[in-house]
Amino acid sequence: MTNQAYGIAVLVAGLALLPACATQHSPAGTGAATQGDEVLVELVFNSGQCGGAAREAALTRLDATALAAFVARHEARGGSFDAGALDPQRETILLVEMGQKPTAGYGLGLAEMPARLDGTTLEIPFRWSEPAPGAITAQVLTSPCVLLRLDAGEARSVRIVDEQGRVLLEGSLD
Repeated sequence: MTNQAYGIAVLVAGLALLPACATQHSPAGTGAATQGDEVLVELVFNSGQCGGAAREAALTRLDATALAAFVARHEARGGSFDAGALDPQRETILLVEMGQKPTAGYGLGLAEMPARLDGTTLEIPFRWSEPAPGAITAQVLTSPCVLLRLDAGEARSVRIVDEQGRVLLEGSLD
């Protein structure tokens, strides 16, 4: 690989792994979400190296024990994450994982569309990106994930969809 190609690969990998800060808000003063309402979803953590055991994409609601295990796993890999502001007993904390990937260039994050309550299912739009076919990428195992804080309101399940509305993941909040 030439120095220029290597530099491009490193740049692409670095851009794909940049933490995203995104928040989707519900209308002011509405309180808990009801049918059709926009729902507050806040991205509180984003990494290309979550080191999870999931080989496939996964959606997990974290209780206090699971959140502590997530933080410990991240710190054991040399990262730092202060989960002190998160309270799984008072708010819903979701871990969305892409699963283990063979190269850099994979990433996920909140889309620029609001999350909405559809019946008892909270639908959250996501950017779900993969390297283009034939793209030059770093040959390194990655495991992209995001941690979300949200006001689940009346929701009993979650559906992660891409920007075209295709279902990527579904899971229960119970």
